[in-house]
Amino acid sequence: MLAQTFGPGPALCRGRCASGHNGHLLLRPTASYVQRASQESIQRVQAAGDDQEASSSGRQDPVQPQPQKRRPQRRLPIVVTVDGAPAKKSKKRGKAGVQEAQAGTFQDMVKDTTTIEQLVELIAQKHGQPYKPAEVVLLCNQLGKLCHPEKMTVKTWGAAQDVTSQLLQGLDPFLSKLGPYEQVVLLASLAKVRYSPSQDWLQRYFDASIAICSQYGPGYITVVLRALTRMDLELWQLKEVPNFTQWMGALLAVAQAKVWAYRGDELVRTMVALGELRWRPPQDFVAAFNGAIKSRLDFLDPPLLSAVMLAYATLRIDPDPSLVRAMYTQLATKLPMLDDHELATTARALTLVKKVARHDFFTDFQAEVLQKLPTFKPHVL
Repeated sequence: MLAQTFGPGPALCRGRCASGHNGHLLLRPTASYVQRASQESIQRVQAAGDDQEASSSGRQDPVQPQPQKRRPQRRLPIVVTVDGAPAKKSKKRGKAGVQEAQAGTFQDMVKDTTTIEQLVELIAQKHGQPYKPAEVVLLCNQLGKLCHPEKMTVKTWGAAQDVTSQLLQGLDPFLSKLGPYEQVVLLASLAKVRYSPSQDWLQRYFDASIAICSQYGPGYITVVLRALTRMDLELWQLKEVPNFTQWMGALLAVAQAKVWAYRGDELVRTMVALGELRWRPPQDFVAAFNGAIKSRLDFLDPPLLSAVMLAYATLRIDPDPSLVRAMYTQLATKLPMLDDHELATTARALTLVKKVARHDFFTDFQAEVLQKLPTFKPHVL
C-alpha cells in the first residue's frame, strides 16, 4: 500500500551520499507525490483568487449568525386611571360580544399571574387605558394572593406597596360605588399586602362601608374585622380615624342582628378580632353572642375553643357562669387534643374561668401540660 502511495519508496544510496554517510536512506520524491503536491498548490491559488474576486465584487461569504444579546425591556411607568362610567350597551351584538370577550381575557390574564413582576408588567401593558373599579379590586386581590411578606425581600415588598398605592389612588374617587363584595375583598387584599393606608383613605372607606354594611353577611363582617388587625397600622392610628367609632357601631349592630346566622368559627373569629382591636362591644352585643356561642360549643375544635376563651379574657368580659362552665367542660374533654400553642393560649385564658372552674380541671390541665412539656417550642414557652 505504501508503494502505491509514495511510489517505489526510498532507495539505499550506494557509496557515500552528499552528507558523507555510508548506506544512508535517501527519500526521493516519486512522480505521483510531485503530481499531487502541484495539484494542491494550484487549488490553493485558485481559491485565493476566488476570494479576492468575491471581495472586489461586493459578495461576501455567508457568515454564521452570532447570538444577539437580549436588551432589557424598558418598563412603562405604572399609571392607573379608572373609568367609573357604566359600559354602554352597543346596538351591534357583535361589538358587545367582543367587549365581553376582552373583559374576560383581562380577568383571566390577571388570575394567571404567578409573580408580582408579572402583575406589574400586565398593568404596564394597559398603560393609558382606563380600568373599571371592579378590575382594580381584582388587581388588588391578585396582588394580595401573590404577597407573602414573611418570605419577601424588602425590595419586592416595597414594590408591592408602590403598586398598591397607585391602584388605590386610581380607585379613590369610586369607593362609594363599590358593592359589598368589592369592599370586603379590597380591605382583605390590603391586609394580605400588610399595607398601611392613610387615615384620610380609611375615613373615605368607612363612609362608603357605613352606607351599605347592612348588606354584609356574617362572613363579610368577620373578614373586614380581621383585615383591620392585619394591616400595618397601630391601634392608636386606627382609632384616631374620625368615623372609626361610627363604623364599628354600625358593623356590630348588623352583626348582632344576624348573630344566629353565624357559624361557630365565624363567631369565634369575630370575637378574637375584637380582642385584637381592643374594642369592647356593648353589653347587648355580648349577650347575643354568648347565646350563639353556647349553642355551638359542641362544634368548636380545641384551637377555636381556647381562642374564644382568650378573647373574652383579653376584653375583660365576664360571661354568665353557665357559659363558662360549658366552655371549660368542653375544653376538659379535649385536653389530649391540644398542642403546645393551644395549651399556652388556654393558660392565658384561665383568668376567665378560675372563679367558677372546679379544682379537678386545673389538676388535669397541669398534668396535660407536664406530659407534653418536652414537645413545647421555645417561643411557646
